[in-house]
Amino acid sequence: MDDDNDTTASGSLSLDEIMTVARDIQNRGSRRVGAKVVEDRLFKEYFGVSVAVVLAVWKLLEEHDLVPKNGEIKHLLWTLVFLKVYPKQGPVCSIVGGTKGAVDPKTFRKWVWKFIFNIELLDEVVVSLNYYSRK
Repeated sequence: MDDDNDTTASGSLSLDEIMTVARDIQNRGSRRVGAKVVEDRLFKEYFGVSVAVVLAVWKLLEEHDLVPKNGEIKHLLWTLVFLKVYPKQGPVCSIVGGTKGAVDPKTFRKWVWKFIFNIELLDEVVVSLNYYSRK
């Protein structure tokens, strides 16, 4: 499964849109599993952060023109799974493929490392030295 032909994500992204993509990656299709608090817990267990944090990171990447060309929210979610569990390549490609089946390892590596490097570039935006300079 190769994602190189997917279109670039553009415009504003909503929490619901992120949840829809996350449910697919979790192999739940569009099925909700109860109250919002349960959905939020499952999201955090799978991706390591809340859906609000994912949206904030995505918006920062967009604001600073750091969303990789043709990058999608699913690629950011793949990156978060990778960073959370640092798994072997085979199992993680099956995990993040969701309802569409396993992701090609080359495609997975391509997107995960692009997002990791671009998130790292946000350090100057989100880390403040004001706290340390006041001491």
